[in-house]
Amino acid sequence: MPLKYRIAATIFGLETVLIAIVLWMTLGHSLTSVREQLASTEEVTLSLLGDLSRSAFLTDEFAELQTFVERTKQDPRIRMVVVGDAAGRVVVATEAELIGSPFPDFTDKDLRYWRKVEINGHAGHLGSLAVQFSQRPLLEAYSETRAVGISVAVVGMVLIALVGLGMGFVLTRRLAGLALAADQVAGGDTAIRVGVDGSDEVARVGRAFNSMVDRLAENL
Repeated sequence: MPLKYRIAATIFGLETVLIAIVLWMTLGHSLTSVREQLASTEEVTLSLLGDLSRSAFLTDEFAELQTFVERTKQDPRIRMVVVGDAAGRVVVATEAELIGSPFPDFTDKDLRYWRKVEINGHAGHLGSLAVQFSQRPLLEAYSETRAVGISVAVVGMVLIALVGLGMGFVLTRRLAGLALAADQVAGGDTAIRVGVDGSDEVARVGRAFNSMVDRLAENL
């Protein structure tokens, strides 16, 4: 493989590993952080609904609580809310057909899970609150973020690889001239000289090559 392609391949390989590690650490940390924040939000939601339910039980007025519970479905993570009294009868629910029925047994399925709390007052047990949350919005948002991150990383990798290929081409073009001149000298042509431009390492090698050929020609 030509040197310029090896340079580009090395740069591409290193950046692939580096970007993969950065993406893995960043996305993993972001997902963990979001899960923690959502868990905290769930606690706040349960606490708020629990306080509102307690007030509704104490005043025996559930109309405002029903209105508030129906609005909770605007949150894509809340799929269902059910409030039952001490007798195990549903008094408030996001699904109106559940009102008046026995408080159901809830099971987790797919990406949905239930959080249940007991509602207590000074007089004792007042009822129960169950909220079904969904992880689907979180996973969908994470998938979109990951897709965007990977797309940006791929574009960046390609651009850096092209830059590496260009750098390799510029560097090896000058080295190729030296290699060609060395082949001609090895074939007996001591009149060949290389053009020297600049003061970098390649230019120093070029001047040393010309000096070496000059001495070789004098000796011959």
